[in-house]
Amino acid sequence: ERKLKYALLWGSGKFDGQRVGRDYALADGDIIELHG
Repeated sequence: ERKLKYALLWGSGKFDGQRVGRDYALADGDIIELHG
């Protein structure tokens, strides 16, 4: 089992490629890239 280390967010974040934690609330149209 792999654990999530971090995610990168494009869309509702302050800037593209923003690193967010597992508790970040996603908005409609957000694109996330998961890293484990």
